[in-house]
Amino acid sequence: MSTFATFTSTEASPLRTGYIIVNDRVPLEATSCPICGRNIEAGYVRESRTRLLYCDTKCVTEGMADVKR
Repeated sequence: MSTFATFTSTEASPLRTGYIIVNDRVPLEATSCPICGRNIEAGYVRESRTRLLYCDTKCVTEGMADVKR
């Protein structure tokens, strides 16, 4: 029995997204949150599929609510 989950394509699970919480690091380039517009400084959340950076988890959930509408 394999312990690794595999998918044949990204369409197999369109609502599944992954997020990475980055603590105490600054992005290489100056950037702002796509939801609230604040500058992202130390600590942020990165969406693995689109590679967007969000300032915190609250903005990520607001972004997901916008996608579902």
